[in-house]
Amino acid sequence: MRRESDFADFPERVSAGAARGGAHYVRAEGHYAVHQGEAKQDAADAEMTFAPEGIAVYRGAPREARAGKAHAHEAALTPVYRLHPDGPLAVPTGKIFLRFREGVEAATRRKEIERAGYEVIEIPPYSQSGAWVRSASGDVARSLTDLDALEKLADVENVEPQMLVERSLR
Repeated sequence: MRRESDFADFPERVSAGAARGGAHYVRAEGHYAVHQGEAKQDAADAEMTFAPEGIAVYRGAPREARAGKAHAHEAALTPVYRLHPDGPLAVPTGKIFLRFREGVEAATRRKEIERAGYEVIEIPPYSQSGAWVRSASGDVARSLTDLDALEKLADVENVEPQMLVERSLR
């Protein structure tokens, strides 16, 4: 179980990936996310939810919320980020999309990825040079803080954390 003080494990800023031109996500104070996997959760008072992933975003501090209501003890808590000061809230999942230069198949780099502290979750059929990875420990904070280990791998072109953002209709 992670409390607000444990958010010190999470970076204040997270690179949004090379494709976004050096942009960074910055932690959004006053919000936190509860990750309960695919388990049902009482998210009636959530500011937003991502039902398929079992994630709900709440306003306030986790300690205050815990005093008022109990989140499931097995739930993980993470901070919430914004791409720019007025941008929408973004929730890290711990998944990272890693893309090697064209012609380099991600499957051939599995051992290097593992030595960097990550595990391959999926190599999507639409991009043999790309792979979804996450920290070998499964810890979201570790996935975000160790991005430089992935960036240092030979032939890597982009390292982009998966951040869930509420869809807006235009």
